[in-house]
Amino acid sequence: MQPRARFIVAPFLAALILCAAAVAQDWPLRRFNANEGLNGTYWTTDNGKTWKEMTFPAGAESIFFLNPTTGWALINSDNGTSNPGFSLGTTHDAGATWSVTPIKVQVNPNQIILPGQGHLFFVDEKHGWVNLLVQSGSAFDFGLLLRTVDGGKNWTPAKGPGTYEDVRFINPNDGWQLGPHQSELWGTHDGGKTWEQVVLKPPPDMKPTDEATYGLPVFGDETHGAVEAAFRSMPSANEQITHKLLFITSDGGHHWTFNQVGATQKDFDGWLLYTPTGSVVIVPSVSDGRLVLKKISLDGTSTTRTTISAAGSFSYVSAISFSSPNDGWVSAGACCEAACSTCALKPSSRVSCSADADDDRPMGRQCGVLLSTDDGGKEWTDITLRQRCVIDDKGKHCTVE
Repeated sequence: MQPRARFIVAPFLAALILCAAAVAQDWPLRRFNANEGLNGTYWTTDNGKTWKEMTFPAGAESIFFLNPTTGWALINSDNGTSNPGFSLGTTHDAGATWSVTPIKVQVNPNQIILPGQGHLFFVDEKHGWVNLLVQSGSAFDFGLLLRTVDGGKNWTPAKGPGTYEDVRFINPNDGWQLGPHQSELWGTHDGGKTWEQVVLKPPPDMKPTDEATYGLPVFGDETHGAVEAAFRSMPSANEQITHKLLFITSDGGHHWTFNQVGATQKDFDGWLLYTPTGSVVIVPSVSDGRLVLKKISLDGTSTTRTTISAAGSFSYVSAISFSSPNDGWVSAGACCEAACSTCALKPSSRVSCSADADDDRPMGRQCGVLLSTDDGGKEWTDITLRQRCVIDDKGKHCTVE
């Protein structure tokens, strides 16, 4: 059974009864090393040459994998009461088998209602956190954070901002959680016993208002990391500008330093894409149809470098994951003439996917592709996971090619 909330696999389907489709998703794209990685509900041990689909326990609400074989599932055991029960599913064989342990949540149902949703995160096989959504009146912004130190056998309350946001740790002690509506960033360095608000300041020449929006920090190792914050400038001529700024750390998040402006826009339209690996953060973009990787040092010892791909006409990047400065995956969109099943890494500059078509450049097809590199982004290999789907009187049936 597919989980209801966390893994979303959305195939691009042509309008034909029999079609080949590329599988694309927002979460998660994770390359663990040169050969192993996760692409939504599928995993590979040979860098995308073959893919296998994972299976999950019934009622899986949130999924987290530490590596391609070890993972956990937060299971909603709806028992018909105001507070559904929760269990933790654990697998060590990539979802082939699961062991299930109840999560004892000690709450008064007359005071706290748990709708049955939660975020799950583990930093190793012993230490994990789950943040459960709490309904209080008509509000859904509250969360109940629990912590385990024995792999999920026992859970205890962990202090925190008390909001229903994702939580992220880099080791058993150092972690972060967002405040209400991502308007605050909170950090702990003692495993969640105490939390302090992290306040990031933009350069003074931006003249920001008091409004700020934070993303969760990401780390390439236990010391080097980056975090993005968006600041709105004071309105000028009836226009308000949003600055997306990148801050970096080299001491495990104890101190953050402004690094650069990631983007300046009229409105906030989502976070930038970037991924850390070791002491480098990699920021992808598309320029003149080519994939561009901007590599920013997190320790201040080297300058920013840029790598441009040899292949052309790509239109956007939707996800990125690198296991080292050389080995990485990028989920992108390609502008193609033919069907999506045949055109990956053969995009065409003879068609248009971002502007009105004309006689010289007719409208092409926008196709999702998954690309792999082992040289830091100079050359890319197509490892797109495809499905062939048949629709008949029994419904739609898909198989991985």
